[in-house]
Amino acid sequence: MNEMWYSLAASTLIACAAYAGCIALFGSGDTAERAHTLEGQELASAPIALRPATPERSAREIAATFLVKSLNLRRWFALDDMRDRLVRAGKRGQNAETTYLAAKFVTPILCCLVAIIYVFVLEVFDLPFLAKMSLVFFAAYMGIKIPDTLIDRAIRARQESIQDAWSDALDLLLIQVEGGQSVDAAIRRVASEISVRSKPLAEDLTILLTEMTVLQEKRHAFENFGRRSDVVEVKSACMALIQSDEQGTELSTAFRALAADGRAIRLSRIEKKAAAVAAILPLPVAVFFLLPLMVLAVMPAAIEFLKWN
Repeated sequence: MNEMWYSLAASTLIACAAYAGCIALFGSGDTAERAHTLEGQELASAPIALRPATPERSAREIAATFLVKSLNLRRWFALDDMRDRLVRAGKRGQNAETTYLAAKFVTPILCCLVAIIYVFVLEVFDLPFLAKMSLVFFAAYMGIKIPDTLIDRAIRARQESIQDAWSDALDLLLIQVEGGQSVDAAIRRVASEISVRSKPLAEDLTILLTEMTVLQEKRHAFENFGRRSDVVEVKSACMALIQSDEQGTELSTAFRALAADGRAIRLSRIEKKAAAVAAILPLPVAVFFLLPLMVLAVMPAAIEFLKWN
């Protein structure tokens, strides 16, 4: 009975550790910052008295900031591409970096403690000492990889969302530019319209619009846009827009060519997915159709042979 309660307590610790890691990276602490990014143009033009006050920092952010500053985790990890990866995952600002560093430090400790409780305190596995220590080190290694894995999943999800909506965004930009609107007005309109389809793309377009108005050269704004998205189609479109802006050609021509290329790439991606489905289809057919048919065909003879009633 006591072992059951110990196992339940250890399972609760594991669930708490996993939940803490997920909340540390994908919590709601940056919701206000993301909303501020999407509404940056309206907030910038609004009077100071009407602008919303800066939200108070949560206890998680305060604890993560204290941990990072007290232990100087930025010098310990020295992650050069940390900021770029966080931006590609949609995590921007100082709080995102602090939370990521705190998760990189706390998650291995939690996983290691849970493994020690399971292996040495509860003695769930009857193994030699070296094997137990290997399990503890493996748990610590998994704890180190958990934050990176979550960030990689967020990056892939964000890139897929941008890829799915990019061709539609190019079509909308083409319509707006051919309708006589400027590039800034077209991007502003597309950013507001495409948010229903892809919020990450709407965020990046809003940041692009802000950088185009702040930076002196539009080239840097387009380069930053392609770097944030890290999507091949977006990078190629940014290079085409940079060349069109520097050479002085019409943007409608560039947008028309980019929209045609985007539709072709989207069609090829759909055909690739269809071909992959056709290759995987025989496995479920064999498991869920052929195997039951074989069982139905063999069972009467087996029953007769074994003289079952």
